[in-house]
Amino acid sequence: MCTGCGAELHPYLEDDIYGRWQRWQFPPCRPCDARDQERWQKAERIASLGLAPRHAGMTFEAYEPVTDSQRHALERVRAGGSLWLVGLASKDGPGTGTGKSHLSVAACIAAAEAGAVHVEYHVAPELYARLRGEAMSEGMEDTVRDLCECDLLVLDDLDKGRKTPLAAEVVYRIAEERSVNGRRTLVTTNSRPGEVAGLFREGGYGPAIVSRLRGLCDVLTVEGPDHRLTARPEFPEARKGGTNR
Repeated sequence: MCTGCGAELHPYLEDDIYGRWQRWQFPPCRPCDARDQERWQKAERIASLGLAPRHAGMTFEAYEPVTDSQRHALERVRAGGSLWLVGLASKDGPGTGTGKSHLSVAACIAAAEAGAVHVEYHVAPELYARLRGEAMSEGMEDTVRDLCECDLLVLDDLDKGRKTPLAAEVVYRIAEERSVNGRRTLVTTNSRPGEVAGLFREGGYGPAIVSRLRGLCDVLTVEGPDHRLTARPEFPEARKGGTNR
């Protein structure tokens, strides 16, 4: 009997190649082997996402919604589809730390676990810097192609970083390609869509980018306290708000 799952195993006699002895052997448990293989494949797909150490543990199960909008966002992201998550503070503040990044990372992990072949997660300022380094090279075109064609694309903090003409053009190309083909996309910002349009002024791309993203994505506001403040020792009473990012 398999000690892992309890399945019945049938032993067989194994002969020494020289015929000197025989011994009973148990075959491997096929159900357990299949589960182990599936776990390894899931682990490999998650590793291929290239997530930063700070993203470890950002699963749907670990997300702790405090407000109704956070609970609604969790349900919608978990259900799939393309979304634009806009972080808003519950009171005074910039709306950071409400859990947008946590939800977008969780979506990537869930997609990889479900078997998605190609998932791309990018923090926008880091992506813009990478594009500047690859400017006008084959490497940049390969990057843009991956961003346009992947099964799931997350652009986290799209409104942050330097909006150079190159960045504006690439974001437009991504938004156009993904909207035309209906590919699942998650965008997070702390700015409303109209404000984002003003950030991509170079080349007049802003309104076109926002138009395509709004046509592809449902816009959801995610309100809540900044977990980075409420998790500090001087705010122990607020720590129940979770560790969302």
